[in-house]
Amino acid sequence: MAFSSENELKFLRLLQRTQRLTKENLSANVWKVSAATKILTNLVGVLQIENKNNRLLSDYRQQVLQLSLLAEAESKNSTEESLKIVEKIPRVFADVPIDSDAHSVKSNEKESSSGLRAVQRSIYRSDLRRQLLSTKKNKVANTSADEAFIKNERLEEDISNELFKLTRALKTVQLGAQGIIKDDLQTVDRMRKQVEDNKNALETENARLEHHAYKMSTTPGTPHGVTHGLMEQGWYWADADRATVSKALYDQPDGSFIVRNASTPGDYTLSVKFGGQVKLLRIVINEGRCGFNLDSLVHDSVVQLVEFHRNISLNIFNDALDVRLMFPVSVRRNSQSGRPLIIKKGTIQQRMILSAKNDHDWRERLELENLRAVHLAFERGAKLYDSAHQEMERAESLYHALNQSVRDNEIKLAKLKDLLEVETEVVTEVQESKSTSEMFKKVFANNKTFLQESIRRIGVELTSSIEKKKTLSGILDEIALKRANSKARLCKLMELRNAVYDQMDPSLCTKMATMLDAGAELINNENTKVTQLLVDMELKWTPAQYLMCGTSKENAANALVHARYRIAQLDKAIGLKREPIDGIFLVRGSSSHGDKLVLSVLHGERVSHCLIEQNEEGWGFERSNVYLTTISDFIRYYTQFSLETHADAIKTPLRMPAFDAATKDTTNPLRNGPGQLFTPLPLSKKYMEEAMLRDDPTAPIPNYSPEPKPDDWKSSSPEKPDSLPVRPTSLPETIPE
Repeated sequence: MAFSSENELKFLRLLQRTQRLTKENLSANVWKVSAATKILTNLVGVLQIENKNNRLLSDYRQQVLQLSLLAEAESKNSTEESLKIVEKIPRVFADVPIDSDAHSVKSNEKESSSGLRAVQRSIYRSDLRRQLLSTKKNKVANTSADEAFIKNERLEEDISNELFKLTRALKTVQLGAQGIIKDDLQTVDRMRKQVEDNKNALETENARLEHHAYKMSTTPGTPHGVTHGLMEQGWYWADADRATVSKALYDQPDGSFIVRNASTPGDYTLSVKFGGQVKLLRIVINEGRCGFNLDSLVHDSVVQLVEFHRNISLNIFNDALDVRLMFPVSVRRNSQSGRPLIIKKGTIQQRMILSAKNDHDWRERLELENLRAVHLAFERGAKLYDSAHQEMERAESLYHALNQSVRDNEIKLAKLKDLLEVETEVVTEVQESKSTSEMFKKVFANNKTFLQESIRRIGVELTSSIEKKKTLSGILDEIALKRANSKARLCKLMELRNAVYDQMDPSLCTKMATMLDAGAELINNENTKVTQLLVDMELKWTPAQYLMCGTSKENAANALVHARYRIAQLDKAIGLKREPIDGIFLVRGSSSHGDKLVLSVLHGERVSHCLIEQNEEGWGFERSNVYLTTISDFIRYYTQFSLETHADAIKTPLRMPAFDAATKDTTNPLRNGPGQLFTPLPLSKKYMEEAMLRDDPTAPIPNYSPEPKPDDWKSSSPEKPDSLPVRPTSLPETIPE
């Protein structure tokens, strides 16, 4: 059994329909028949390519030729010409099956081509007779069956056209919605990519500028020295060796550089990457000027020399080095030896600072400790300023994102509302049309509902974004005020640090560099809660006013009593009457615990000694939960909080250091320095009142029998804290911003 191909089925259906049109009313359908014959001719060609039976193809061609000739005859202007064309139709022609209508007697009526030829010939002869004899005869008698068939055909065609119109409208709506969604997605992707690119570029540029401009503007140094500002430059690696520097520059681009100390004391070495190799240049220092040789000493400092060659090539000094110092290799997070800086127990503040060989050595240690205190205060201010700045950037980024979201949603809303108007009109037309199926009506109604829901959802999102934007605007104002306050605080701390730095001996530069790097690392690792707590606590006193060289418990107690007498003298001189001041204190080394310090504090008529231990977090009382980075921070904390939080009997904060501030006068040794002893004085309030009546209150009163002192006053036994009820302490829960 042979199967017909898809193309052959199309051919047969079109052939049958064309023959039906020819039979019904050729004169009315001549244009349809002409168009159909062209399509049928093309299909015959396709069937020929498919290797159909030659006999069958010949039959198909003859039937198409018949239809073509009939259409051509009908299109002629004169009846004679039409008859001539009809005569060309073959007289012998294969039968073609034609489906009959409901009024047909037979289910499958066959009409030959000769029959069609005869019908058309009779039609044209009748027309010719009418023209010649003016007789009125119809071309073809229309039966009631033909009229019903034609009416059904036209109704079917109208329905098809209506469905086509509705389908086209549905497709238009879908394409419009898809276009809006596609445009929105492309816009969002483009904006996201642009934001990411801008953010990366800004972060890179900001990091470079902050490292160069911000740090340079806040770097303390000796104003007129060649090392001015050198210690805080990230590219200065101090005592790093050649191998370490070469390794650091190995995978860096040309123009990367490092400056380190040269083997010749006082000079420096510039290592720069050029041509894939590390080139070395000696920086010569002579008579306060520096350069690459004695003939080019034109710069006032090493920093100035490096900055000059950031823009000017080194070939002005060496023709073979056509490179600028473009990429500093930073060692900010490293020690000055080039190795990672690891903070271990005992390195935060070492006990050796409370011992010295002589007064000069002691003064140097106190200067360094004072610099440490003000530098850490500055680093805390910088840390909180950076935090506020980053918080501002995040808030601004979120604000811009919300602003963009509002604009995008407004655009989407406008487009969807326009689309909803069109969809509403389409739905109205569909609902009013009687020929539209219920399925299509439901589809268009669902589309309208979907658009309405999308508009509602985007409207809710738009309202939410506007409210968030309004709230965030207020938060931005608060953060801006917070950042401004942080900046003002940072400037004050910078001025304080610079003042201390400029007064220091330049010979301490190497020690200062290591200490400053360690300080920055300590603050970076410090708990933010502790940073916020300490940053606004005033630096009332310098370490020279409360640190004591030595470990003698008795000498420390005597020093505190002398301090109370001295304060009483000052009160008397200005006419101030008050009770003997409590909370006079000092910090000394422990005679029995080499890794611990002791806080000696005078309260009432008693001196208490409390051990201070050190762990990875810092310094604090034994069995305490409060550990602070340095001894200076420890002192500042307990000027604000009573020692009662540690020991019930000490109901006072730290109110007054035991010693006066150090001066530049070195003719007299510092009273808290090595070898300084204090004579014993009674703690009795009655005795002090009598002593204040004399010119020298510290001179002994004749025939006065001193009151008994505690058993451990002169004890040489291993040191232990006073037998006071001690309880653990912790940081306050609330800390001011």
